[in-house]
Formats: sequence, C-alpha cells, structure tokens
Amino acid sequence: MISICGMGGKLTVEILDEFPDYLNNHRFILQANVGLEILREYLYQHHMQIIGEDIVKDASHIYEIIVCEKTDEKITYNEHDLYFGPILRKHKNDLFKEKWLRQLDIYQNILTSLTESQARYQEVTHMIHLIEEEIYTKNH
Repeated sequence: MISICGMGGKLTVEILDEFPDYLNNHRFILQANVGLEILREYLYQHHMQIIGEDIVKDASHIYEIIVCEKTDEKITYNEHDLYFGPILRKHKNDLFKEKWLRQLDIYQNILTSLTESQARYQEVTHMIHLIEEEIYTKNH
C-alpha cells in the first residue's frame, strides 16, 4: 500500500507518473487538497478503480480520501463522478454537503465579480450548475 497525501491533485498525478510500474502492483491511499477531479480523471485513464472514498474534517478543513487499485474491468466515470467522487456521491453525508455548499457559496461570490463576456464566467456558471444539481438531487 502506498499513501500520497497533503498536496494538490496535479502534483499527486506527477508523482504517480514518475513511478508508473507501481500502479500495477499496489493499492493507493490518496488525499489531494485541491484538484481532485484531475486526480480522479488520471486514475480513470490509467485503469485505476476507486474502491473506497471517505470525507473527513479536521478543524475547518474538509478532506477527501481515495483508495484505489489497478483493475482489468472497464471503468466508467461521468463528470459528476470526477468532481464529487463516484462513491462519495452515493452517500452524500453531512460533510459532503457542507463541503459542496461551501464551494457553491465561493463560486457564487466569484460570479458576482465577473461579467458574461469574461472567459471564466462560463466555467464558474457550469460549476454552480454541477454543484446545485449534485447536492439538491437524491442519490444517483
């Protein structure tokens, strides 16, 4: 078992890329502070199945933990799975809702400072839609 924790999703992906042989023979415990969608997409592209996910809170920080391993099975993740976690989104516990309501508030505040002509406006609007759809919809 290999644990990589406490950095961003992009850096975690770079570390995994440095040691591709390890992907075949180990189970991983991963915790990225940001960029989880980047990490999940990498796992999907490298046939790494997410076999467990949890969400924890330490003081005011909420962290997602991913457990994964190589699989020969066909894995299908959609955009919601990449952002919210294929396992976490099935349960949507209180911490999940707290995290994503906080993110929704952040995106809504960002949106107030943007105009529709700015490139980031569409990205932020899309994230608001994704989050609202996820947190206000029953389990998928």
